[in-house]
Amino acid sequence: MGTLVAGAPLLAAGPPGWAAYAALAAGTVVVGGVIYMSSSTTNEEAKTDTSTKSDTQTCRNRDWSVHSHAQGTDIGGTTKSTIGAPTVVSCNPIPVSMGTANANATYAMLKKIQAKNRAEAYAKALKWLSNLPANGGFLGQKSFENYKVSGGIRFDIDSYGPSNNFIY
Repeated sequence: MGTLVAGAPLLAAGPPGWAAYAALAAGTVVVGGVIYMSSSTTNEEAKTDTSTKSDTQTCRNRDWSVHSHAQGTDIGGTTKSTIGAPTVVSCNPIPVSMGTANANATYAMLKKIQAKNRAEAYAKALKWLSNLPANGGFLGQKSFENYKVSGGIRFDIDSYGPSNNFIY
């Protein structure tokens, strides 16, 4: 940018000066781009060299995950439309306390009527989580429906990984 300010007197020289100033501006942009790209590449290389080697060895690509979500016609549908807290991902099996916290966060995201419609299903889900065997946990998908309300009203908990989640 300083080169453009220093070259400003060229603009007073008329068309030949304008051409020289344009060449100066183009050169400044090219040099700036080269400098930016070289520093960006250096930063990328530094990040890849230090950040993932130990993580992937111990984490095995962060295999364990838990996701709770609410579904039903009052949310927008019974198959694809859901409301849910962000998925919990871990390098180790996810404990019951994290699954419960994820279910609580999902329930807190619901509007009053949605929460009211799922209160029974949500209570079933929390009871189910607290009653899982300490040595076994769970792997798979579990749905808790409220049959008293029409529209496929339910609260789901999904557990994925190479072994069970919801351990103590």
